[in-house]
Amino acid sequence: MAVFGETVGLILKGVYFLARQPRDWQVTALRTSLYRFFCQMVLPYLSIYVIALGATGTQLGFVNSIGMGVAALGGPSAGQVIDRIGFKKIYLIGPHYLFLTFVGLDLLIRVPLLIGMPETLGAHPKNKNRE
Repeated sequence: MAVFGETVGLILKGVYFLARQPRDWQVTALRTSLYRFFCQMVLPYLSIYVIALGATGTQLGFVNSIGMGVAALGGPSAGQVIDRIGFKKIYLIGPHYLFLTFVGLDLLIRVPLLIGMPETLGAHPKNKNRE
């Protein structure tokens, strides 16, 4: 019973701590927590999905390595930009940038001449049954 009382006390301390924070901090913490929650739900299955699309394990590892390298090298620069512009503007600009990224990727897949690769999803020999 003592453990239950201590647990409730810790939860109440955490709730009190969150209630004392400024509203901007609360919104930022909630947004970041929800974003990370949903990303962590998707990421374990992303590798299975990419392999089902026709990638080999080596290709998947190569792409993941490049992604981690870009994140490691781009992190400090992104931090400087966020410090210069501010969190609010980044949170307003971010979804628009993400939308433009998805539109650009869609164009790259649909128009093979943009990247000069005939092996995009539609023309790849492994994907003949997807038409």
